[in-house]
Amino acid sequence: MKRFGLRPLMPILLMLLMACNPSTEPIKSFSLSIDPANLSLGQGASETVNVSLERTNFTDPIDVSLQGTGGTALPAGISATFTANATGGSFNISVANTTVIKEHALEVKAVGGSITKTTALLLNVTAPAASDLTLELNPSDLTVTQGQAGTVAVILTRTNLTGDAVISLQGTGGAALPTGISSAGTTIAATTGSLAINVAANVGVNTYSLEIKAVTGSITKMKPLTLKVVAPAASDFSVTSLVPDKLSLEQGKSGSTVINLTRNNLTADIVLSLQSQGGAGLPAGITAANLTVTGNSGTLSISTTAALAPKDYALEVKAVSGNLTKTTPFTLTVTAIAVPSDFTLSSNPSSLGLEQGKSGTTAITIVRTNLSATIDVVLQGVGGATLPTGISSSFAASSTGGTLTVNATASAALQNDTSLEIKAASGTIVKTTPFKLTITPKPDFTLTTGTPTLTIEPTFSKPLGVTLTGNNVSTSVTVSLQGTNGAPLPTGITAAPVNITGNNADVLNIVVTTNNASTQDFSLEIKAVGGGVTKTTAVTLTILAAPFAVNKATQTIIGWKPGELGDLLSATSDNPTIANYTTPIDGTGLVSYELPIPTVLSAPSTLLATYCPNTTNLTFSSSTVKGSERQFGAPNSAKTTYGSLIISNDTITSPPKLGLEQAFVVYLDGDVNVTGTCQNSSGIIVNVNVNAQLKQGWNILVGKVITVSSAAIPVVGVEVTSRTTVPARYAWRYYPR
Repeated sequence: MKRFGLRPLMPILLMLLMACNPSTEPIKSFSLSIDPANLSLGQGASETVNVSLERTNFTDPIDVSLQGTGGTALPAGISATFTANATGGSFNISVANTTVIKEHALEVKAVGGSITKTTALLLNVTAPAASDLTLELNPSDLTVTQGQAGTVAVILTRTNLTGDAVISLQGTGGAALPTGISSAGTTIAATTGSLAINVAANVGVNTYSLEIKAVTGSITKMKPLTLKVVAPAASDFSVTSLVPDKLSLEQGKSGSTVINLTRNNLTADIVLSLQSQGGAGLPAGITAANLTVTGNSGTLSISTTAALAPKDYALEVKAVSGNLTKTTPFTLTVTAIAVPSDFTLSSNPSSLGLEQGKSGTTAITIVRTNLSATIDVVLQGVGGATLPTGISSSFAASSTGGTLTVNATASAALQNDTSLEIKAASGTIVKTTPFKLTITPKPDFTLTTGTPTLTIEPTFSKPLGVTLTGNNVSTSVTVSLQGTNGAPLPTGITAAPVNITGNNADVLNIVVTTNNASTQDFSLEIKAVGGGVTKTTAVTLTILAAPFAVNKATQTIIGWKPGELGDLLSATSDNPTIANYTTPIDGTGLVSYELPIPTVLSAPSTLLATYCPNTTNLTFSSSTVKGSERQFGAPNSAKTTYGSLIISNDTITSPPKLGLEQAFVVYLDGDVNVTGTCQNSSGIIVNVNVNAQLKQGWNILVGKVITVSSAAIPVVGVEVTSRTTVPARYAWRYYPR
């Protein structure tokens, strides 16, 4: 009796679900509007009409045009240019001088894909407006000093009038200008401009009534202008400030003070000098050369001799221009000659080794002599040259010197004991000390794997090669396996980390302890960490489905699915029934199963599957063997063997590992005899014989499987397949369900 699960009904249920929930494509459309919809233009004029397009799920291009009602051509003399933008665009509509004066019914048309929208536009063409011009002045009352000039802003308002406007100055009613008053006139192409008016020095102080005339074509406009001529102000000046007004100099030293002046209608030179207060000459030992100033400030230099007595001297700055004289107090303090200012400079260490992207420090020691001013410290190339690319410095001062920090960017140029110098400067005192700098590459490496995809049978392990190149990390790099983005490994997958130094390769041994019924794919990543550097590379792990398993309750063999591990199913019977089940023999745990002989084998042929508990040694041998072998979980290994092929397994550990330990494919010529010897912990030896008359080109698979439970029983299996006819494969493995 057959039993049906839900799986055969899934396609039908999916079709019903899709029929009940049909997808609906969103509506695609757009709307069209204009502003204004009614437009009035005189003959020869133009105007703009804005076009708005509102889209609804519509991304196709939309063409916009202006036409007559019903798609007719535009009336004679009417033209339109469309400029598109993100929300629609605008028409510049022009009307020729010959266009018929009346209301013209037009329409704006928008076409996008299969959608067409129109909206009406009423254009009223009228006769052109009369040309006119108005004239305004700013100011209309202008005051100008004798010998100077003034400016009047001219503002024009045009009505249906183009062309340059010629602007000129004249007396009232077109009379000639008064003597000494002149203007070169100007031309205004648009609506604003300015007119310069010159007043000679000999023009009398008075108020003059003038007018400004504007001429464009046949139109002439005039506007009154009142010009007031005034006499220039009296000449004068003042000393605004002395900076400084008190100067301190050491005997034999020089200094200066800046004299700031304010002029009032004075353009003549001003002569500056230094004297004692009251007008007496300077004391012996103090000198200051006279200074002629043409502008508003000047710097007066002051010198002293080494023999000048230290004290305060009451002096004054004298400023003279023509018959004008001004004095301002000034104090000079002379101090005794001090011990020369100086300092010494040293650094510890005098060299640094840095990685790219790192910083280091050196202690700066400064010993001062009669110096309290700030000392700036920098790192520079020898002789003041620029630093190598990517190198900079900063200085934090202290009472005894400070700390110089040297910074190297991640892309700084590599250096090998490069000669630099530390420079300390305070005023004119500059000191340097040698400094050596070495820049080494920042820690880095490249992580690669030769196998970005890996397939492992359940309960197996497999090596995954990893390689580090360009590795300049001083410590070892730890390479491990993890889930994507650092997630834990899936249950049943382990891989012990390995440590790699230098440019070397190693192997991550990936162990799979799961035994799933279906093939699974896992996205993992290899992670390498060392010297502050972390790199990852992706790897895909495929864990194949569990192979055949003996179901002892139903006494059937459960087979692999097609396509997994080479499709080891029989062409005629996917689940052959176990026959002749016998109980363990004499407590040894030996159980034999007689299996049907594949029809593709020529008689006589027998197959025997044997359970062998507590196995410590298992040996298979065969005679008259010639061909190649393949071990599951590893690449093909081509071999040619004559005589015997002996396959031995290691001693089973407790608890034993789950999975296929040995599996070989042998291509045969002629007859073959396969003998298996199973020896358990009690020393009992059981022989397993497989006698098959095989045709040339067939093969035989000999394998051994163990289980994870100490109470479970390993199984020895023999498989005979045909390479030239319909496959008939049999294998026996025991996995607990």
